[in-house]
Amino acid sequence: MIFLQNVKKKLLKLSKSESKTLLITLICTILGVFVPKAILNVIAVLNVLTVGIIHGANDLYLVTKSIKTSKKITFKLIFFIYVAFILFMVFALYHNPIIALMFFVLISSFHFGEQQWYNKSMISSNSDNIFYFFYGVLLFSILFISNFNETQSIINEISSVIIAKELLYYVLIISSIVLIFLIFRKINSYKNQLLFQTLSLILISLLFVTNDLFWSFSVYFVLWHSLPSLNEQSHELFPKEKNKTYKYLKFALPYWLLAIFGLIISYFYIEKTGLSIISTFFAFLASITIPHVFVIFLMHNKKNLN
Repeated sequence: MIFLQNVKKKLLKLSKSESKTLLITLICTILGVFVPKAILNVIAVLNVLTVGIIHGANDLYLVTKSIKTSKKITFKLIFFIYVAFILFMVFALYHNPIIALMFFVLISSFHFGEQQWYNKSMISSNSDNIFYFFYGVLLFSILFISNFNETQSIINEISSVIIAKELLYYVLIISSIVLIFLIFRKINSYKNQLLFQTLSLILISLLFVTNDLFWSFSVYFVLWHSLPSLNEQSHELFPKEKNKTYKYLKFALPYWLLAIFGLIISYFYIEKTGLSIISTFFAFLASITIPHVFVIFLMHNKKNLN
């Protein structure tokens, strides 16, 4: 009884944004079961193409604000390096697709875990970075296992490689063990987030298990990753502005349009290879994710130093 009372008290202490995110996740899970797949795919594409891509559209401004150096690094140079990263990923996906995909999943694992668990009040350490990585690996393994046929089809289309489901189960078990060990090792650092993160993991897992790959990924990517990241970046870039989101969107618009144009060009080019739209979509996300991950990592490092 005492335990349940404590849990109830902690539930009541959840912020409005946390409660809203949990509720929307549950609603999206139910919608995914009853709404026709064609409609869900349209909603998913629109969400990822808008919020999903926009949340990374101001990376160049974040870099110029995060990098501390005595040399003058111009905006044009940073833009050139950023685009070069994207082109390199496109080249890698074309010539070594399985290695590029593995790199994308591993980097994204850290990125998703970092965004969901990062807390400026925590003292950053290598163990935190390991924790972020394995939490993302856990999420990906649940998503891939729950939608194994779709996952295998996309990987096979892009890289001609067939993965074994047993391998994903091993990854799931190992990542779970590592996370439990790290939580107990630094319980004081994570205890304030444990209830919310446990509830979120349960609801996200339910979403993954009961819905198909694209809808599940889009809900997580937009609701749990892109929106919180966009909010965090807005406060970082425009701390003194009253309407931070509007300012962020205004700056992001031309780069978002450029990204959409790049996706259209990529589709007409990749269509010749016989890839499905969904496979092309994931390949495009992979190519633009890598530089964004490093930008957010730089931003968090800067916060920790302040």
